[in-house]
Amino acid sequence: MSNSSMLRAGKMLLVSWRSDTAYVERQRRFHSIRRPVGVFLIIAGFALAAGAISMRHPPGVVLGDPLSEIPYEIGFTYGGALTMGGLFAAWNILSGLELLFGRRGTQLLIQYHDKLRGTENDDAP
Repeated sequence: MSNSSMLRAGKMLLVSWRSDTAYVERQRRFHSIRRPVGVFLIIAGFALAAGAISMRHPPGVVLGDPLSEIPYEIGFTYGGALTMGGLFAAWNILSGLELLFGRRGTQLLIQYHDKLRGTENDDAP
């Protein structure tokens, strides 16, 4: 990589950075929608968990034949779906809880930015 291409890449990186005010405004927009997104993620997590747990084997399949590979395939599919559904459900629920009750740093950043700018908002989070 030549020096001129590295210099151009550095200039592009500097241009792409946001100012402090633009960053805080972006955080403020996200902070205003975080509760509905958190509730949605929790509901989606419980729906995924219920869907993974309630999965059944296909009707008409005889599971008593020990020489058949069908029970193995059904068990493998069920185990994979249960594992993936459980992991996605846990991730959704934990992310939703973090959005509902976390993000204290973002809230403080917005409050202190408004205080420094002298534009305290009564509707601030």
